[in-house]
Amino acid sequence: MATASAEEKESFEEKNQEPVDDDAKSTDSFEKEASSLVDNMTTDSVGLQNKSTKVDWAHNNLMLSVKDERKRAEYDVQLLANRLAYLRSEEKAASKKVADTKLRARDIAQAKEKARKHDEMKNQWKQSLKAKEEANRECFRAQREERQNKLRGARNNMVLTRKEAASS
Repeated sequence: MATASAEEKESFEEKNQEPVDDDAKSTDSFEKEASSLVDNMTTDSVGLQNKSTKVDWAHNNLMLSVKDERKRAEYDVQLLANRLAYLRSEEKAASKKVADTKLRARDIAQAKEKARKHDEMKNQWKQSLKAKEEANRECFRAQREERQNKLRGARNNMVLTRKEAASS
């Protein structure tokens, strides 16, 4: 079995060592490159066998690069799936925090409203108590004036009775 010459192998390896742009090179470009190498090959004593070996080697290299591209694509898909799952979990956590914050805000608003109503009732109670106290003071003042008037009247009557008794 004849092998490819060292120059041909070096030439093929140099071409494959160039940086590969996955988007620019497709499977067709690899096939064209492999077929051009086969066409440029010089035939030696076993020309057909040499071409066949060269084609098999190029084909294996092509298959390996396709396999590597597939693995890279699968890895990228897995990375994207992981990122998506992470973002979904973050979104879920954020929405839970938002819901908790809204609930807490509602609870605070209810507590403020309850405190406001309590203060309002307390103020009303104080006002009614103040009004009752004022009414009681007024009532006591009226009763005191009435008593004082009765006492003055009784004293005046006594003074008049004594004056009449003294003058008679």
